[in-house]
Amino acid sequence: MRIGDFGLAQTIERGKRTSQVGTPCYMAPEVLYRDEYAETVDVWGIGCIGFECLSLQFLWQRKGMLAAQVEVDPVLPHHLPDLYPFFLRDAIASCLACSPHRRPPASSLQMSLVQE
Repeated sequence: MRIGDFGLAQTIERGKRTSQVGTPCYMAPEVLYRDEYAETVDVWGIGCIGFECLSLQFLWQRKGMLAAQVEVDPVLPHHLPDLYPFFLRDAIASCLACSPHRRPPASSLQMSLVQE
């Protein structure tokens, strides 16, 4: 499966941005809080989509911008069904780390998924 939406794609120069763009329910916490952010916001979005694909539930309890701003704490990823391999559940959980510094770079995420 390949997922892409480059309608708002921009090159991040000099590491960080602060503009609030994207689909509200897939925005990383740092984007919602209007903090500086880097490429790891995309890893958060991949985690949201992965969670939805495996659990058949939205990560957020309610959809919409207001809900996304109020409910920054997502459903815990360890609630993914055990029928999926640990490496896959672990990869999604790492993508959904609230701290951007704890999320894997997209390249290492890809490598870990391809190796399995």
